[in-house]
Amino acid sequence: MNLKQKLILSFCCFILLPLALSSLLVVGIYLNQREAFRIRYGVTLEFSDLIAGDSGVSDRLALSVHDTLQEQVASDPVFLSDEEKLKDLAEEKSFASFAVTVWRGETLLSDPGDLSEEALRQAKASISSLQGDCTTVHHAGSRWLVYDIFTQDTDSGRIAVIGLRDSARRFPLERNIMRQFGVSIVFILILTAGVCTIWIYRPTMLEVGVLEDAAERIREGDLDFHIRSGGKDELGQLCRTFEETRQRLKDAQEEKLQTDAANRELIRNISHDLKTPITAIRGYVEGIRDGVASTPEKRNQYLNVIIRRTEEMTQLIDELSFYTRMDSEGIPYNFRVMRAADFIGDCGDAFDSQLTADGADFSFCCELSPETEIAVDPEQMHRVFSNIIGNSLKYADKKPCRITMEATETKGGIRLEIADNGKGIAAKDLPHIFERFYRADAARTATGGSGIGLSIVKKIVEDHGGAVEAESTPGRGTAMIITLPRYRKSPAAERSRDGENTDC
Repeated sequence: MNLKQKLILSFCCFILLPLALSSLLVVGIYLNQREAFRIRYGVTLEFSDLIAGDSGVSDRLALSVHDTLQEQVASDPVFLSDEEKLKDLAEEKSFASFAVTVWRGETLLSDPGDLSEEALRQAKASISSLQGDCTTVHHAGSRWLVYDIFTQDTDSGRIAVIGLRDSARRFPLERNIMRQFGVSIVFILILTAGVCTIWIYRPTMLEVGVLEDAAERIREGDLDFHIRSGGKDELGQLCRTFEETRQRLKDAQEEKLQTDAANRELIRNISHDLKTPITAIRGYVEGIRDGVASTPEKRNQYLNVIIRRTEEMTQLIDELSFYTRMDSEGIPYNFRVMRAADFIGDCGDAFDSQLTADGADFSFCCELSPETEIAVDPEQMHRVFSNIIGNSLKYADKKPCRITMEATETKGGIRLEIADNGKGIAAKDLPHIFERFYRADAARTATGGSGIGLSIVKKIVEDHGGAVEAESTPGRGTAMIITLPRYRKSPAAERSRDGENTDC
């Protein structure tokens, strides 16, 4: 249930719950007071009597006396002639707030009690007009209410039973009802407020407290905690959103720490890898300057070493520049649809000449159909092949270094495998070699390199819609396997690609 529904239901509870409880309360008070009144006064009250208050109770008392007299007269014809019985009846039916008086003619037979002269005089004046129909006759002054309860002519004169209610004195019943009702209403309001507070306010404030504590901890930079909320309302959803935000901030923080650590490692690697060729170049230059290279052959040997070291630094700087551009701007691709056999064949020929000059043994096999086409960026895909072959040369531990390149057809495209006979990669390092800045072991680290070459390979191949994986056996060599999807022409775009430039 959401917060809006809770508020609507709470509003209804504030209205309906007190009404329902008040109704039950009124019924309970009525039943309780009716029983109490019956025990005390011998009269059973109706609900309308309670609503009318003192006047309703007086009417019910007068009617009770009227009914009693009728029953007595019916069962005992000489009852009205027996003054003692009449006095006893008057005494029995008289109370502090309601007095019953018996008259024979204008003579008062019953004990007047604390009735005032004004009340007795008014009752006496009413005798001549009484009909015995148990109705209110009139007010005596502003205090006494005169009831015509019962009248009947007898041989000894006219017998009149008159009720007098003291309007200045209230029945205990009404006082009890008001007291009970007042206390109960206060209880109902407290109960309603308590229920709504427990149901709405308490869970809401608990979740607000959780959010406040979470915001404070995040402000202090603490993200190592969890925001737990089982609520299904808007605040519960807000807590879950806050938890997702905290988790993303924590992930971003951890990623930043990892990136910063990787960047520091990269700087250390680059510094080390640049220092090594620079030191070598300096040594050979000093050898030429100091005349150590005294013959033309020696000088050419020194110069060739300087050139190779310079090329290594250039390659390292280019790789770092490409990595920086890849992270900030993305790789600028220029895709072209090309025949796969022509493109791979040209690349194989180019690497054959290069590796032969470097003293490596290179073999190339292409089993691709002449009709198979791929969409590639020739420059970036050449970078992929160069990085893989460069690693094979860098980590070669056998003479000569043997590198094979084999291209075959697959169901969905082409498969290109570049393998070497190098030292191989340990099984524990194999799953991580495509991660940025990862370099497997001390032996491989000692050869130099930034540790981002294979991560660039993976990025470029995946941007071409392909995949790359490695297989390696320590001591026997490593194979890099690249798969690229076949280009499928749409009917609208179908056209000949003959004659395109496929230079690698």
